[in-house]
Amino acid sequence: MANGEVRGLRDIDSRISAVEAELAINQTITRYCRALDWLHESLLRTCYTKDSHQLRTLSGTRRRLL
Repeated sequence: MANGEVRGLRDIDSRISAVEAELAINQTITRYCRALDWLHESLLRTCYTKDSHQLRTLSGTRRRLL
């Protein structure tokens, strides 16, 4: 294999890794949205790592938030 071919393969590997990472992120976002829509707590838990922390606050009335 020539030097240019090796660099090309590394570039392909890095591009494939980037596509895989983007796909995984998109799949997690999709699961998150579905879990919220379906009020599916166990599906929602799959969107987070075991050591994650989340702080959410809402202010206002339900009518105002909707």
